[in-house]
Amino acid sequence: MLVPNRFHRALPLVVLVAVGLFLFAAIRLRHASAVESTLYHVINGGDKPAPTNHATPATPATPAESAASPSTSPAPKEPARLDLAPNQCRPEVELLRDRTLGLSDTIRYSRKCVEPVLASDTDRDAVTKLNTSLIPAQAASINLTSCTYDELPPCETISLQVPKPYPSAQYPHLVFGISTSYERVNDSLPAFAHWLKGSGSKLVAVVVDAEKEGEPAKDLRALEKLYRAQDVELKAVVPRNKTLKVDQNHFAMLADVVEAADNQTRWLGILDDDTFFPSLYTLSEALDRFDHTKSMWLGQLSEDFEAMHSWGFMAFGGAGAFLSMSLANELVPHIPRCLVEARLQTGDCILRDCIYDHTRTKLTLVPGLYQHDFMGDVSGFYEAGLSPLSLHHWKSWYRAPVARMAKAAHFCGACFLQRFQFGSDTLLANGYSITQYAKGLQEYDLMRMEQTWQNPGPKFEYYIGPLRDKIDQQDKKSWRLVDSGPLASGGGLRQVYVHKGDEELEEPDDVIEMIWEG
Repeated sequence: MLVPNRFHRALPLVVLVAVGLFLFAAIRLRHASAVESTLYHVINGGDKPAPTNHATPATPATPAESAASPSTSPAPKEPARLDLAPNQCRPEVELLRDRTLGLSDTIRYSRKCVEPVLASDTDRDAVTKLNTSLIPAQAASINLTSCTYDELPPCETISLQVPKPYPSAQYPHLVFGISTSYERVNDSLPAFAHWLKGSGSKLVAVVVDAEKEGEPAKDLRALEKLYRAQDVELKAVVPRNKTLKVDQNHFAMLADVVEAADNQTRWLGILDDDTFFPSLYTLSEALDRFDHTKSMWLGQLSEDFEAMHSWGFMAFGGAGAFLSMSLANELVPHIPRCLVEARLQTGDCILRDCIYDHTRTKLTLVPGLYQHDFMGDVSGFYEAGLSPLSLHHWKSWYRAPVARMAKAAHFCGACFLQRFQFGSDTLLANGYSITQYAKGLQEYDLMRMEQTWQNPGPKFEYYIGPLRDKIDQQDKKSWRLVDSGPLASGGGLRQVYVHKGDEELEEPDDVIEMIWEG
């Protein structure tokens, strides 16, 4: 009888201990979940939390932290399609068999041939209206695995008035700098090559993990050789101070960028590694409006007013921050001190504080630079008819094949993202999408940007201007650009737009190819 009595006396204590352990575990789990959630938002560029006070604002994802995001790693490649005998597949169909395009094994295929009418007086910002249809009436069914298909539909010709191509030029007066990892420099070559190839401009990359403890040193010369093969002049260097974080190097690299400059240099561009310029011609034209012989700091704010509330008034690095040589030379001697004294330890903020503390220069805003603080579906931006100088966040906060999209800029200059209305219901945003509106385009004010991204609202209107509501997906059918490139015959451009079929219903992808004649 002694054992049961002890058991009964001890039972309340056992229950109390068990409850306590349960509550402790629950609190730890909740805390871990909160930490995990915070880390996810910081690393992946999540929604920006409101600042707790002006001295120590909550920290939305910084450019460097976004750069470290695992979400930016390339997706594993799918297995190649079956090898076919030479000439078994027509060249235009063979190009569609590339697995990286993500097309279903069977597709519906149609095409349009475009006769570009080059004109210097084209109203680039107007929506050009045509009385013809862009959606071809006939489509062929193509099996991309076996390369069997119906007879391909004829390529109906349409004439589109577009601006003349940008003149060929060199830009040795521009030097750019980034702070990033070895892998990201390697993976970013196609995007950098789009706007740097053969330009005469220099790119300086501070590779923060070049000599990472416990790992073999990275081969920076091999990286430079890879870029040189694409006619891009890259100088890859190790951080001067190996104790600095990625964000701090985003500022400290200024010393390396200044060192790479020469007597031709007018502007130094301090960029994120996913800053993208559709054309160096338009960027150089914009910068030339300012006096590079003076102490100048050029850039743009975030489109999201909440980001400014968190970080303050400064040139956001994803849009591109540009310093005249005069200003850069003023700052270099103060780099060590500025790293210590900056009020906020992020690259853009350190740069701002250093400029304010040690010079009399103030920020000058450059229209057309975009920080691109949009997450999710950014079709509203790309379909608004803008002609952006810079794009950002295209491989982290959202996904867009910007280097393929902007090939139109090499072909017909400002025609990239130029809008054309076909009939009453179809809109082409050149290089981005073809969209068919079920209710017709007369229902919408195309001069207002559709707010398609996550958490839209008035906080974007100060910069973007008046917005319009997002359209229900059932009221619009969109074909998005997945590929573009020169025609095999030379002198022209091919663009591949895709509407994804419903996989659960086993619907084929719908492909429209636009073939621009040279």
